[in-house]
Amino acid sequence: IDDAFDSLAANYNKTRQGAVKSSTTVTFYSSSVPSTDIKVLFGQEVSTVPTESQNAIRFKTLSSDTMFVDKIENYYNPITQLYELNIPVEAVEAGNIGNVNANTIINTNISGLSVTNKVSAFGGEDEESNSDLADRCLLSFVGLDVGTVGGYKRTCTEVQNVRDVKVICAGDLLMQRDYDEVRKKHIFGKVDIYIRGGER
Repeated sequence: IDDAFDSLAANYNKTRQGAVKSSTTVTFYSSSVPSTDIKVLFGQEVSTVPTESQNAIRFKTLSSDTMFVDKIENYYNPITQLYELNIPVEAVEAGNIGNVNANTIINTNISGLSVTNKVSAFGGEDEESNSDLADRCLLSFVGLDVGTVGGYKRTCTEVQNVRDVKVICAGDLLMQRDYDEVRKKHIFGKVDIYIRGGER
C-alpha cells in the first residue's frame, strides 16, 4: 500500500518525507574540580535510562570539547554550582521516539563527568504517513492564491523541511488577535499560520 501511495504522489511531483532525528543540548558536569583534563569527543554516545517497556534512547554528540583543569573557572556555573560543558547532540534513531523529556539523558561512560539535558529533545518526526502524504498531494489541486486557506497551506508545505501547517483565520475559535476591545467583537482581517518542522 505504501508503494501505491508513493506512485500516486509521484504523479504530482511529491515524495514521501522521511523520518527526522531529534536534537537537543546536553550538559556534561562535575560537582568537583577534575584532577585532569576531560575530553568529550565528537560522536560520543549518551542515552536515557532503559525501562522494562523501552530500550535506552541513544544520542551522539555533534561536536567535541575539553574541560581544561588550568582554565577550570571558565566552566563553573555559579547558579548550579557545577563545572559544565554544553554540547549539542542528535538522536541515533530517527523518529518521534527521540523526543525525550528534559533531564532524561543521564547515561554517559565518560569518567569524571555526569550528563543531563536541561531541555527536552525535539524535532524528531516519523516517516510521513500515507494519510499525510495524500493530504499534501491534494494541495496540488489548490490554486496559488495565498489569500486563501488552501493557498497558505500549499505555499508553506512546499518549503523544505515543513512537516505540517495549521492556518487560523477569521471565524476560527483559536483566532483571538482580531478581537476589538472597544467594539466588543471580532473585526476579522487577520491570519495566523503555525508551522511544524525542524532545522536541517
